[in-house]
Amino acid sequence: MIVIPKDPFDAFHRRPAEKASSDPRFTVRQALESDFEGIYRCVDLAFGKTRPRAAYDWMYLKNPYGRALAWIVEENATGEIVKTGAKYPWPIWRDNQAVPGAVSGDSATVPRWQRSGLSSIRRDVRYSHESHGKVCSISGPNEGSRTVSNKAGQADQILGCLRGGLFLLDARILLQDQAPQVPNVVRSIAGISANALHSLWPKPVLRTSQGTDYRLDNVSSFSSDIDDITLKTMAFKGYWCPHNAEFLNWRYLEHPLETYQGFVLSKKDTPLAYSVLRMGGAQVTLSEFAAPQDDPSVAGELLRRSIEVARQAGAGYLNFFGPPAWPHWDLFKNAGMLPYKTNNWFEASYPDDAEGALDFNNWQVTPGDRDYH
Repeated sequence: MIVIPKDPFDAFHRRPAEKASSDPRFTVRQALESDFEGIYRCVDLAFGKTRPRAAYDWMYLKNPYGRALAWIVEENATGEIVKTGAKYPWPIWRDNQAVPGAVSGDSATVPRWQRSGLSSIRRDVRYSHESHGKVCSISGPNEGSRTVSNKAGQADQILGCLRGGLFLLDARILLQDQAPQVPNVVRSIAGISANALHSLWPKPVLRTSQGTDYRLDNVSSFSSDIDDITLKTMAFKGYWCPHNAEFLNWRYLEHPLETYQGFVLSKKDTPLAYSVLRMGGAQVTLSEFAAPQDDPSVAGELLRRSIEVARQAGAGYLNFFGPPAWPHWDLFKNAGMLPYKTNNWFEASYPDDAEGALDFNNWQVTPGDRDYH
């Protein structure tokens, strides 16, 4: 069983930071729940779009691992929150030991104060808090966040881009989704040709399926017996994120905006593996894939059936992205996965194991550990 630790929100506020803002125009402090409305407004202004309130509440308040831990910069003259950045408590283990974990996100500054040095003001204060140096953090930084990390001398924490791969289901749909500027006739001809070629590729993993021995169930809620599958199939000597049933339900099946489907593969009524698909029209993402690494028949069957679900949903392709040490890359390649270069950057830090956390090969994560919005 994967136990969820106590919400760290109250402990986070129990001790103030040792430093104060170096600029008298601003106050830097930990955000209270009463500040979340102002944080939401700050993020919306920074990114020029309004995120639905349900998505904010899901992310900041309903995470089973705890409420969001945020540091804010207030403009003293107006009382407005002009900069924010959050850490969302997250399940991170090092081998078989849980460590304090978090995913960083929503680093944002309102437009009129962007490029004004607020990042360094905020960083100096939060680094003086006792929590700094005790949390293992991961994130998927955008270009702006990577620039801030580089300026702060933390470029080594940006480990690289996650590898990507896709299973081509219908090239015409893929071309229409990814190359809308190409004329319809050209896309159609190219798609038909690509589909014909792809059908000839050797896919021994998928062809040797023992389909009648297995049952794939679409589940509306993961039950606690999934925890044992996670521990048996996903355990990793380095850093990994053990998703238990409660977390899987929150992260995927209770998502307020996106549509996910969860599946459990069983044999003779014994659950053996599970997957989660993000349903997105032409693109379906394999967000979770928990299958035995030493039993290709089970893993291959889960993959085959997950691909078939995506195909029946009318998708043009099923994609996945992960770190170099993801254990199923060979399985995916043998099943006909096409590699592609992603722009999904991965950043990690853990002062208690600075060298180990900065080794990309020491990480195993899934798309669900990055694309958390």
